[in-house]
Amino acid sequence: MTCDRCKRQVTWRVERRGHRKRRCAMEDNLKTLALAKRAAERAYNQEFDKFWETVQVLSDKRFFEISSRYLDEILLLRFSYGRTNGVEQAAWELFRKALCKEKGYSGDEMIRFAKTYESMKERLYNPLFDVVKDKGDDSYSDLIDNLPLLGPKLFQAMESKEYDNATFFRNKVYAVAKMKGELFHGFFEFVWNGENHNAMSLLEAARKYLCADSVPVRRTVSVED
Repeated sequence: MTCDRCKRQVTWRVERRGHRKRRCAMEDNLKTLALAKRAAERAYNQEFDKFWETVQVLSDKRFFEISSRYLDEILLLRFSYGRTNGVEQAAWELFRKALCKEKGYSGDEMIRFAKTYESMKERLYNPLFDVVKDKGDDSYSDLIDNLPLLGPKLFQAMESKEYDNATFFRNKVYAVAKMKGELFHGFFEFVWNGENHNAMSLLEAARKYLCADSVPVRRTVSVED
């Protein structure tokens, strides 16, 4: 006669084998889904890159109207909240608010804003190349990436090559940065030396937005929540 202890051991072994089989089956399913997810992401990104080439830029006036809101989000998230990824969050927050229809701009305008930000960088690259001489290629590109945040007046002056003296130009950027973010310690340093990747963050937010916009649920979580 089999004792109760032996019966329990047999039952435990059977249950354990069943658990292992179920876990192996789930792992196989996850691996299959992971491969499908990777393939879908690759296909999506390839199609997005084609779409991105067709996006039209905004007018300068509309760009700087939205840019001021983008700067407000940066000042809030990076400086008030002290988040090291404040730029990435600020970029997504603009798109999130467009997704939830919380602001006076559309998702289409936000996509065009992200594309225009790239264009604004390109427009400043040559006019300032011989003015800013104390930076390497990467740090110069980082500076150009930050300068559109400082508004239309300075942008127009930079694009029209009104500045040909490095010290005078730096002082002008300092004055405008101080005015824009006078309550936020370190904002000039953020602009002049920050590796912030504004254009890239906006591009990735646009890529994420089109995925979110295809989902029926319109309410997404705010980074401020």
